[in-house]
Amino acid sequence: MKDFDEFIVTTDLVDVKLSNRRYTWYKPDGTAKSRLDRFLLSTEMSNGEEEWIQQGLPRSISDHCAIVLKSRTTDWGPRPFRVLDAWQQHPDFKKFVEDKWSEMMVEGFAGYKCQQKLRLLKGFLKGWNKDVFGNMEAQYEQAVEKIEQVDMQNEISDLEIVEIVKRQEGFAEMWDVLRKREIIWKQKSRSKWVHEGDANTRFFHRVAKGRRAQNNIAGLMCDGAWIDDPVLVKNEIVRYFSRLFQGEAWNRPKPGDIKFQQLSEEKKDWLERPFSVEEIEEGLRSCEGSKALGPDGYNFNFLKFAWHCIKEDFINFFTEFHCNGKLVRGLNSSFLTMIPKKLNAVELKDYRPISLIGCVYKLLAKVLANRLKSVISEIVSETQSAFVRGRQLVDSVLVLNEVVDEIKKKKQPAFVFKADFEKAYDCVDWAFLDWMMESFGFGTKWRGWIKECLSTARISVLVNGSPTKEFEVGKGLRQGDPLSPFLFLMVAEGLQGLKATTLSFGGRLVLLNSVLSALPIFYMSLYLLPNAVIEELIRIQRRFLWGGADLNKKIPWVKWEYVCRAKAKGGLGVLDLQNKNWAMLGKWWYRFGDGVESLWKRVVREKYYGGKREVDITTIECLKVSKIWRDIIRIGGRSPKLRNILAEGFKWEVGEGNRVGFWSEKWIGDKSLRDLFPRLFALSVKKDGKVFEMGSWEEGRWWWRMEWRRGTIGREKDEEVRLEKMLEGVKLKEGAGDVWKWIHAMDGKYGVKIAYDFLATSEGVLEYQMCKLIWCRLVPSKVAFFGWRLCLDRLPTKDNLQKRGIVLQEGFLCDFCKGKVEEVNHLFCLCYNAWLAWTQVLRWWGLEAVFPNTVRGMADFFIGSLGRLVGKEMGSCIFLVVAWYLWYSRNVLVFRKDEGLPENLMERMQVKTFIWIKAKVNGCGFSFYEWQTYPMECAMAVKNHKRLRKQFFKACMPRR
Repeated sequence: MKDFDEFIVTTDLVDVKLSNRRYTWYKPDGTAKSRLDRFLLSTEMSNGEEEWIQQGLPRSISDHCAIVLKSRTTDWGPRPFRVLDAWQQHPDFKKFVEDKWSEMMVEGFAGYKCQQKLRLLKGFLKGWNKDVFGNMEAQYEQAVEKIEQVDMQNEISDLEIVEIVKRQEGFAEMWDVLRKREIIWKQKSRSKWVHEGDANTRFFHRVAKGRRAQNNIAGLMCDGAWIDDPVLVKNEIVRYFSRLFQGEAWNRPKPGDIKFQQLSEEKKDWLERPFSVEEIEEGLRSCEGSKALGPDGYNFNFLKFAWHCIKEDFINFFTEFHCNGKLVRGLNSSFLTMIPKKLNAVELKDYRPISLIGCVYKLLAKVLANRLKSVISEIVSETQSAFVRGRQLVDSVLVLNEVVDEIKKKKQPAFVFKADFEKAYDCVDWAFLDWMMESFGFGTKWRGWIKECLSTARISVLVNGSPTKEFEVGKGLRQGDPLSPFLFLMVAEGLQGLKATTLSFGGRLVLLNSVLSALPIFYMSLYLLPNAVIEELIRIQRRFLWGGADLNKKIPWVKWEYVCRAKAKGGLGVLDLQNKNWAMLGKWWYRFGDGVESLWKRVVREKYYGGKREVDITTIECLKVSKIWRDIIRIGGRSPKLRNILAEGFKWEVGEGNRVGFWSEKWIGDKSLRDLFPRLFALSVKKDGKVFEMGSWEEGRWWWRMEWRRGTIGREKDEEVRLEKMLEGVKLKEGAGDVWKWIHAMDGKYGVKIAYDFLATSEGVLEYQMCKLIWCRLVPSKVAFFGWRLCLDRLPTKDNLQKRGIVLQEGFLCDFCKGKVEEVNHLFCLCYNAWLAWTQVLRWWGLEAVFPNTVRGMADFFIGSLGRLVGKEMGSCIFLVVAWYLWYSRNVLVFRKDEGLPENLMERMQVKTFIWIKAKVNGCGFSFYEWQTYPMECAMAVKNHKRLRKQFFKACMPRR
């Protein structure tokens, strides 16, 4: 099956969802079943406007079901309003929103004002979208038509200045439309890992279409019958979920006389304090901007964009809520979207309900959740590790592993009780939640706020994008509400008391770093990865990087060792899995000695260290150690660098000295005093003594008093003198705690990233300035990736292909000039076509120069000579766009047999750089005409903008 799945991915086919059943083949004796039969669609067919579904027919006497592929367009009802992020790119949009918001006069409660203003603004935005933003398809066709007219005129005669400008305007309009289209499809796809304006519209389109197809509900199995009529499907969904969230009137048992942790009066008052502007804005900043939209149709990108004009109304709403604790009807409405838990879901129980909350209530819930998050650790027991600051999910895994390991060793009868909360959020009883909050000592005002947030919720289910009628909720917590995880923790604490391909190389690189390399992270934080596993993961990473979706073997153009180096050292910054594994396991060393008490430490200390509190992690007193803990303690000896990070990387900063072993711990110097002064250690009366036991306080001053079994002689005397000199500069601090510090971090706290960087090689593949040129912020990642390969001479030029034993029928000469072997320095510097491209660019900038004859030299020229005038980033951008188009033109010539450099090459480079800069640098207001005519002045604006970014972000509240 794995091979078949890889075949589907490799051939770029789409497996259409089977709508009315899960399997198409059944073994006659009923012992096996499978989905063997299916239609596979091409991407062109699946990306069309038609909706394709597969249905299985009754199988009669055959062991296979016949399947039917149907194309249909079903009207599921109107779709709700959605604000588009692309609108923010229009120069008039901000002024339009400001004017309309200030014009609207609404009377009533502050919450009602916010609700109604957003509702009225919807109508204005719909009209603005239609009249001003316009039909992008029509705009695109008009731009193409404008370019075509000029091109046809150019075939007859040379162009006038007016006609050249008209064609340039056409290109600018076309690229502007394409950029807006990419933003729209990116928003629809909600892809979280691409954030750099790369031209991946096709990828975003496929993600959005794939998400829609996967979540599409063609029909439902209801009481053994298949229904696909939209009205019947919607009615059945409303009936199911209204019953699911309906409150049940019966007296539930309470946990009795169990005593729960209590909030302090100070924290109780802190929770109920008035909302500050800073707190509200911090909540807004912390909300992800492009999350799926609720019933009001606005996302947080819009709220951040328009905050300067809507801020006053929102703050008034928070002030009002603090006083009366009430939410107006409709403000807490939400959409419920159904996410299939498994493939080919046909029953409602196979879907997970996720709530899409309106922006006004969601901001309130986020602020309340931030408050609750700050106090939750005081009331939730240490056995719960989710959503609590300072705790990690892996703590519970470690504890369970050690308990099971101990039971197996002692061969004791035992059982592990695993509780699986089915539809856990949906079944939470509000009365029980309120009883739990009262038991924890929450104040009346806070409990009233939570009651209001729960009881005013109303839900409408989205069925294929169209909402059903609203219904009220009587129980449960909404997944998607920022408050829900923390409220559920308190409910669970009650139970705890009872029991105690479409991607460019740049896109692949981003995906590789953000997704593929992160998949084994949870495992790596507990186990030492075997070498065979690491090699297999690297093989997958390497093949994905160089081959995309096709995981068959491709030419790995750069050593994986270089790929994993940091970008500043000439690599791609791809995760080195072994170093990451070691760095993550090393964190346990720091946490073991940091002095913060937790359940997992007590379990480990009791099991392996005789219950001692202050002990070296490597001094195990038990012969049989679990695999997890054995991996953790042995990691310190894996390499010299690891020894430096772990075994030699921690020391104590002494306060009053009651936790630190005077002789055994490292607290002064680079080693323990036992290792530095072995003769004195042998003479000491208090070999296990703490630092504070080696002296006393007299009249507010600390005095050292060492006790020996006898007087010191010979070399012992020398060691005593050296020890006294070391101790002269050490003064204990009365009442101050001892702090466990990691010497490699400024703040003394172990950081996985710092440890990972420390383990990485310090040798660079490229010079630092060259790396800065390649990865400048003004170009998309696919262009930066190309520049990286170019500077390493790892492009598939004919010369490089020949070195790798690839024979080309057309030979190895440059296709531009037919005179020299095609290698990077010739193709990008020495060939006449290259010289022509560089000359045109410098002429555009009003400069002249003698060009270097190597790629490295050319890069240095643009960083240095041009960079001194317009900034290094702009010099890098110009270098990369020329090299990019030279390579593009070469590929067109080789593979399509077209002409060499296009006549409008200069215009293409100007348009491309203009699009890149506008996408990367918000707030630079020059037009394409100004960029084309006055590039030096525009470049200075970009350079100055970089210098003033902090002031710019402060002015455009809220900043990230």
